[in-house]
Amino acid sequence: MYQKKLLDPLTSGVSGSITINGEERNSFQFQKLSCYITQDFPMLSLLTTEETVTIAADLKLGTSVKKSKKKVMVNNILDILGLDSVKHSLVKNLSGGEKKRLSIGCELLTNPPAMFFDEPTRCKVNRCRTKIVGRIYVIDSFIRNFFSGLDSVSSLQVISHLKSLAQSGRTVICSIHQPSSQLLEVFDDIYLLAGGQCLYSGPLDDMINVFKEVGFTCSMYYNRADFGR
Repeated sequence: MYQKKLLDPLTSGVSGSITINGEERNSFQFQKLSCYITQDFPMLSLLTTEETVTIAADLKLGTSVKKSKKKVMVNNILDILGLDSVKHSLVKNLSGGEKKRLSIGCELLTNPPAMFFDEPTRCKVNRCRTKIVGRIYVIDSFIRNFFSGLDSVSSLQVISHLKSLAQSGRTVICSIHQPSSQLLEVFDDIYLLAGGQCLYSGPLDDMINVFKEVGFTCSMYYNRADFGR
């Protein structure tokens, strides 16, 4: 919850002052140069992976970009995000990690230099209640939406792709809840929150030394994310 409250003001209009590199943020210009990918990224389940990105390209880029160039862009994005092998698969048949990467691909079309992600290692899942009446299974009309964490392999794939985007020159900002030690190692800088308060802000490699200076020592082989929490 605290992570979302931190990201929302950075990506939407709020009162107060927000500076970027010491200068007052221009909201209109900032929205053009950034994108915000939430946990719940709606997609049409009966479209294929390629069709989803292609339609996003038509909507985002308009008619100013030729169709042939859009196709090249779509294929490049699918290749960068490791989705080329499932380009003809329906969205409903994709894994959680593949859907998350697909949502990233739709935003990469405009090549934003700054990208915000609200818990990229979690995805929205639909579940329905069932009741047994005699031998007949009755599907309740109530549908519950909840967010489930991706498995460790899918999570690492998503974060690794975000790391490659950062290494290509983009600024990638993620909120993440209780990351594993393997996931945490992928990040360069962290802003550590506890109870809505900032405990640490700076390079990941300096966090343990900063805590040690104020009397908190992290044991060897202990997950630094759990230690900071």
